[in-house]
Amino acid sequence: MVDTAVYLLNTHLNQFKLNKKLNLGAGFHPKNGYLNTDSDSRTNCDSIFDLEVFPWPLPSDHFNKVELSHVLEHLNKTEDVLREIHRVCAPGGIIEIRVPHASRGFTHWDHKRGFDVSFPLYFREDMSGGFKNLEFEHVQTRLTWFAQPHYKKQFMGPISYCLGRSLGFFLDFLGNLNHYFTSRIFCYYVGGYDEVSSYLDKRTGGTIIKIPHFNGPQGRGAMFGKETTDKIDRSKAAAKTVAAKLYYKFKTYIEDYEISDKSPAGVYGNINLWMMFNDLAKDYTAPKGGTQSSQFEEIEEAPLFRTGIKQDMAPKEMAERLKKVFDMVNGAKDPVQTPEWHKNRFKNKYGISFPERLKDINKDQALAMNRYANDMKIREAAKPDFLDLDG
Repeated sequence: MVDTAVYLLNTHLNQFKLNKKLNLGAGFHPKNGYLNTDSDSRTNCDSIFDLEVFPWPLPSDHFNKVELSHVLEHLNKTEDVLREIHRVCAPGGIIEIRVPHASRGFTHWDHKRGFDVSFPLYFREDMSGGFKNLEFEHVQTRLTWFAQPHYKKQFMGPISYCLGRSLGFFLDFLGNLNHYFTSRIFCYYVGGYDEVSSYLDKRTGGTIIKIPHFNGPQGRGAMFGKETTDKIDRSKAAAKTVAAKLYYKFKTYIEDYEISDKSPAGVYGNINLWMMFNDLAKDYTAPKGGTQSSQFEEIEEAPLFRTGIKQDMAPKEMAERLKKVFDMVNGAKDPVQTPEWHKNRFKNKYGISFPERLKDINKDQALAMNRYANDMKIREAAKPDFLDLDG
């Protein structure tokens, strides 16, 4: 196996230099501009190897985009395959996984498991039974009623094929208005959806500090009366204040940061402070008693906005950052990543709408926009010309 890996790496060295996109399990349908792989030598793909034999003969942290189209459902070692994808994907890279939706997923004799729109949830660290230490972030989910048209065209008559594609465009629009409603109820009224696509990106590292907060007793989160809900809100606010104080205390050593809310139901949730340290952090020496909470006693509450943005929403230092995100989203010129695309993605990621006006921004939107600023920075660093959500 080692000899085979060395041979493949040497054979395709120039190919690796040229191609930053990887198509796993391409079969007889390779894509131009990609390094196409398959386990069947008859396919004439660029690299022939078994996806369930590890490690793959591919370089680490290399590919800006990784695709699997109707491959994962045929494999037994799902988690191991996902970890190899994480290894070969470059920081900030996009992973596109297309699989049959559960409503139609077992129509093929070789399918090992079904998938639905909940699949990306299993990459969350607070998800019980999910994948652990796989740093993928959910970008987008898409349902397709009439998938893989190149296959259907082989056995459908021209009229049936044209009707199917036309009806598919309409049902795709309806189905993607609410993925969960479609996946649980609506799909069974239209004969099932052929495909669910999950778009993920690889996080770029950094350090996460978890600050716990009260989140309701006995695993029920906020499903209580006003008194318990108010207690949860106060505890969350206190945890966010601690996160903000930590950032302001050490901001000299921090290149980038975000404060996010990871709060599964039950007794304690977490406010996560994600930080990417700069070069100055290498020379940092903790002061005597540096682990004590007294470090933060002299830190005042975060200063408020003194700009056109509503003044009680976020630190002053964040105002320019949020305005830049607002302008970048509304001024997006990319034919795919339009302002509407960004706003839909923002709502999918954070569960709230992108603000129409900065003066109307609320606290949750401010925090979410701060996180989206980090996300857009990753996109710029990765030069997102490869992100083709409609391809």
